[in-house]
Amino acid sequence: DLPKDALLLDALEVKVSPQEIPITVEEEIKGFVSLNPLVKGEVADGYEIKNIKITPDEVEIFGPKSIVQNYNRLQTKAINVKGANTSFSKNVGVDNLGKSLKLVSKELINVEVEIVPSVSSKKIIVNSLSYVGLPETLQVENENIEVEFVVTGKKLDIDNLKNTDFIV
Repeated sequence: DLPKDALLLDALEVKVSPQEIPITVEEEIKGFVSLNPLVKGEVADGYEIKNIKITPDEVEIFGPKSIVQNYNRLQTKAINVKGANTSFSKNVGVDNLGKSLKLVSKELINVEVEIVPSVSSKKIIVNSLSYVGLPETLQVENENIEVEFVVTGKKLDIDNLKNTDFIV
């Protein structure tokens, strides 16, 4: 209900300028785009990411034709691997779709991260020789022989090796 005084006011005239505004309406279409995993952080020392599997590996998007046709990849929300030393799986969404695009399906993306021990090599140089079972009647000459070889294995094990761990 309006107050009685409101009816005593003169009528207002409203003008809109410009009177016409051009607009463009674009056709909307669907399209499939590949997915890339977004990995953040670093795995634990001595480990590395061997493989990342994404299921599904592509998603269907819907939006303006000019945008859908120019998209070929989207990325997942971040998967944090900081300090990880075992394989794991995580369900995540799609990141940065923008305002114009929509996912046809709202299902989450399963990302499997395979983490394995890093392989490393180390050169070992041994300067001392030991003789086991050498009869006392035999004598060794030129004992200052240097033996050099490479040991390969898990990085954590290799990092702890010292030349003195070996007897040649």
